[in-house]
Amino acid sequence: MFNLKFVRYALGNLTYVIVGLMFITLLVSLYYSDGQAAVYLRQIVVMTIIGILLKFKIKVKEITRLRNPDLFLTTSLIWIYCILVCMLPYIVIANFSFADSFFEMSSGVTTTGSTIITDFQSIPISLLFWRSITQWLGGVGFIVVGVLILPNLGTGGMKLFKTESSDSEEKSFAHYRDLAFAIFIYYLFLTFACIFAYWLCGMSKMNAILYALTTVSTGGFTPSAEPFTGLITTYWPGIIFMLLSALPFQVLVLNIRGRSPLRIFKDQQILMYLFLLVIVAFFITLDRFFSWTGTEAGEQYQHSLIFLYWESLANLINVSSNTGFTVSNFYLWGAAAVGLIGMMGMLGGCSGSTSGGLKIFRFNIIQLFVHQQLQKSIHSNANSIIVYNGQVVTNEDFKGVMFFICLYFMTACWSILILAFTGLDLNQAISSVITTISNTGVNFTGPVSASGNFDGQTDLQKVISGFIMLLGRLECSTMLVLLLPKFWRY
Repeated sequence: MFNLKFVRYALGNLTYVIVGLMFITLLVSLYYSDGQAAVYLRQIVVMTIIGILLKFKIKVKEITRLRNPDLFLTTSLIWIYCILVCMLPYIVIANFSFADSFFEMSSGVTTTGSTIITDFQSIPISLLFWRSITQWLGGVGFIVVGVLILPNLGTGGMKLFKTESSDSEEKSFAHYRDLAFAIFIYYLFLTFACIFAYWLCGMSKMNAILYALTTVSTGGFTPSAEPFTGLITTYWPGIIFMLLSALPFQVLVLNIRGRSPLRIFKDQQILMYLFLLVIVAFFITLDRFFSWTGTEAGEQYQHSLIFLYWESLANLINVSSNTGFTVSNFYLWGAAAVGLIGMMGMLGGCSGSTSGGLKIFRFNIIQLFVHQQLQKSIHSNANSIIVYNGQVVTNEDFKGVMFFICLYFMTACWSILILAFTGLDLNQAISSVITTISNTGVNFTGPVSASGNFDGQTDLQKVISGFIMLLGRLECSTMLVLLLPKFWRY
């Protein structure tokens, strides 16, 4: 039997968190007098009652005995419940349909950043704040899930990132709760630092808050249709915080607490991520330098190689972190540049960060495996092992990595076919799935609908795209395992 009391307890706690965020949104509505305060107040009352009912007569000792199926079920329900509850303001205030609200909130909570909104002027400021702060909630939520839950489920080779090890820094955390709290404090610190940086660079206070919430969560929601490049003074501060948010939070927290912050540069995942950013930006710069064509040529001849390199690097950080702000129109840079940027977008950032995608550590392990096999082809009797961050990569770990990669691309293929069956053009289906399953929010292969936006998709296609975002965000198997009949006979 499932531990349903644990499910209720987790959903109840989440309800209280959402109530707290909605109360802050209520204060924003009152401050700006946008006329929506009564809506938030009614929802706060209703959700508080729901939270009380969910946690009614539950003792802590009743929720301590957990098995993997309990974690699978609870993790999936938490994200679905969060989306369904948090989408209500879209329906009530903006008169969005269920499909539009589900898509927008799925994009927010999974930090994908795709949107169906075209007229930002008609959206009340409090709803824009709610849109950003729920994306911020999704960012910190996935860090906790990615650091504390997924490694224990062993999905996708995540056992390599279990917090139980012999490191002295990690022993200082008596329980997972302490690590989760430390990560949350660091996340808060990054958020306030980003707000201050944006404000210092000339943003209004509210814009600084809205952009910071979606920068640190690497979500990419913006409060207007204005491209990020239009905010010249905030360009590089934003890029820096995107990069920090794409690094593994647990590694940063543990090393800062252990007073050895420079040790983060010994982490193989971080080194590989930074190396890929530097080298891929170099190749993009070379490609742009030797293949200037069309309207870009006259303008780019005025720029130095250094400028081109930094512009390429900024776009790579933006896309690889899965933030997805409109930094530059890199589609004009040619097929090679778009392909390289798209590759980095699908890889994503580091495990234990707010980024989505395949994750750098899996790419690193595959690269180490290929190197091992090449060595064996020369010395067939070689008995080499793969060591990653001081841990031996076992066959079980490698199987986990390969399982996730196979499942990831199988899910992508089936999703493309499903969207194609709903009437979406094949190229648009491919573009939609790449954007949603990798949680990038950036289109690499063309428009996702005839209108060039998700707003042009049908209601069914939007709901399917929302679920694809969830699948990608939760490492696919976390939700797909619920489809097995054997799971429900547990």
